[in-house]
Amino acid sequence: MKTRITILLLIELLLSAALSWTLGGLRRAETKAIIAWQRNPTVETRAVLDRERAETFRRHVILSVIFFGGMAIVTVPVVLAFSGKRDTQHAV
Repeated sequence: MKTRITILLLIELLLSAALSWTLGGLRRAETKAIIAWQRNPTVETRAVLDRERAETFRRHVILSVIFFGGMAIVTVPVVLAFSGKRDTQHAV
């Protein structure tokens, strides 16, 4: 049972990360920072770009955690319920 839950949660973790990165996309501020750095590659524009990338990464992580939490809230009780039914059927 623990192995089944662990495997399902790992799959959900990967799925939530993939969903976050595909649905999240680039933020407008990050896109502007990329264009500004490409047009004028200075230390200041690179610092702005790095800050925007860090903010985008934080937002992707938060979105991924929300997706993972939502999926785990459903998965764990369902797996526990089904494994409980199986255990009682084998005991008879």
